[in-house]
Amino acid sequence: MILSFSKLSLSIGENNLLVDASFSFSKTTRCALIGTNGTGKSSLLKVLNASNDSTIEVQGDVVKNRDAVVEYVPQFAPEELLTRTVFEAITLHMNEVRPQKEDWQVYALLDDIGIDSFIWDEKLENLSGGQINTVMLARSVIVDPDLILLDEPTNHLDTEGIIRFQFFMEQKLKIPFCIISHDRELLDMITKETLIIRDGELMYFGVPYTQAMEQLRLEDESKLKQYLNEGKEIKRLKETQEKMKNWVKGNSGLAARYQTIKKRIDDQEQNRTQVSKSDKRKLKLSDNDLRVKRLLGIESINVTTPDGRQLYSIENFFINKGDRVAILGKNGSGKSTLLNLLYSKNDNIKINPLVSIGYYRQDFSDMNKELSLTAYLEDLDLPDNVITSQLVSSGFPYKSHTKKIEKTSGGEKSRLKFLYLKLMDPNFYFLDEPTNHIDVQGIEMLELDILNSSSTFIMVSHDRRFIENVANRYFLIDNDVLREIHDPNEYYNSLNITN
Repeated sequence: MILSFSKLSLSIGENNLLVDASFSFSKTTRCALIGTNGTGKSSLLKVLNASNDSTIEVQGDVVKNRDAVVEYVPQFAPEELLTRTVFEAITLHMNEVRPQKEDWQVYALLDDIGIDSFIWDEKLENLSGGQINTVMLARSVIVDPDLILLDEPTNHLDTEGIIRFQFFMEQKLKIPFCIISHDRELLDMITKETLIIRDGELMYFGVPYTQAMEQLRLEDESKLKQYLNEGKEIKRLKETQEKMKNWVKGNSGLAARYQTIKKRIDDQEQNRTQVSKSDKRKLKLSDNDLRVKRLLGIESINVTTPDGRQLYSIENFFINKGDRVAILGKNGSGKSTLLNLLYSKNDNIKINPLVSIGYYRQDFSDMNKELSLTAYLEDLDLPDNVITSQLVSSGFPYKSHTKKIEKTSGGEKSRLKFLYLKLMDPNFYFLDEPTNHIDVQGIEMLELDILNSSSTFIMVSHDRRFIENVANRYFLIDNDVLREIHDPNEYYNSLNITN
């Protein structure tokens, strides 16, 4: 046993996150920790790492092996590290935990984990979010810990970075770990077991994510069937009890039987099978059908950066009604730039006048952060009661409707933006990294919504399974041109991450 917890309960204010949870991490642990946003995944990792977070109320026992080294990789690097270089950030921690190690081991790990040598002397504040995440992983791995706790380590990585991370975790890392991630493909490839937080309960499945969710679905079906059967029996007993009510007076035999039935009803209601509450936070898109064939067309155009540098050229590019187009390419190749170009007014881009575009930007730059949730939706010219009910149905409690957008989490901004798009009712969606801030269940709801929609989509995403599940056309930015390919694996396999 490296680390264990028993009868652990976590809460933040009046929100109970976890109740009487128990688990033990061993030398063979390679587990995923999943659950909808706000269920306490990150809070649990912080508590296991003994992080000082006064907002989390803890009851229960957390026991660590006396000699065990447990490392925690947070979603964001601590402020005090941002002014350090990559090399300094890693060696400072190494010298503190494993002073017997030498600098050459840092260089070897940096190369092994895929951090390019030209940024080794760069300060973390000058790096991308994905590069910082990789540095934080290296900082933990260098001390040869007994267990690593990782909180969304691939959140800011592009597809190539995720595949490199997957290769390292799957092929090279021999250290036990527990990882929070919404990348289902990654979880299926690198983990062997799954912990799910739902309704305050921690559930264990000794299989990777996809198999675990299927087992959970079967369990839920069985419990629902049992719950309904118990309801029928309770109803039958209550009907019998009602019939006996007027017969028991003066009849001691019937009175005893009446009390027996009453006790059976109380026992069955008290011990009735618990069925999971459904997640009330909905990601829903509108389905605006458009009676035209071609929505967008380009004969020839060059895609450039804002300062005029050419990225690639496009020839004979078109999008028809019902297309679900994925744009693939390496980080910085110009995928988001393409969406911005298509959205702009350009004489070389022909857009059908009946087209109405709904744009989901990954950085939420088109949202006025000073507005409240209610005020943000008011420009849609909807009645106040409709706005209120729509916010509530999207998982925003009434008391939060006056909160400014700048005070909301990434997941809340994402839900608010999807709600805006739904109420806007477009027929052509531009989705730039739509899965970045939503949990696994939210991603799967979004997939179903897209697949059941007759609308048209063009999307950029580093989530491989999302792209494979929803897209029906694929375009790759490669060798200075945008070209159509038939299978996204043509791109993924070309990355050839083997070092």
